[in-house]
Amino acid sequence: MNRDQCIERLREHSRPIASFAEDITVLLKVKNEAIVVSTSRGAIESVDVKSAEDVRIACFDFDTWSTAFDLLVGHIDLASVFLNGRIRSNGYLTLIFPIMSIFQHQRGSVAPE
Repeated sequence: MNRDQCIERLREHSRPIASFAEDITVLLKVKNEAIVVSTSRGAIESVDVKSAEDVRIACFDFDTWSTAFDLLVGHIDLASVFLNGRIRSNGYLTLIFPIMSIFQHQRGSVAPE
């Protein structure tokens, strides 16, 4: 899966979130490609990594776009992805949970690998 395919599939799985008091904006990266996801606007946009450095709160580096997609929609769980070194964070790992809630429509939807 490439970045554009990931964006398209994430948009298909996204739902509006109105319960966040503040906007949470994160940068999802694979190598030198990036996607910005925002909770308040529901935005999922491709960006240049260098230009996105100022708009992010948290940055998540993934090994592949498939890993990013599978984690966000609940096909794989965060613990296994993190423990296997398939995601790195700049210290704000817990901010992945509100981002995941945009794409996971049912509680308990995370299936084991």
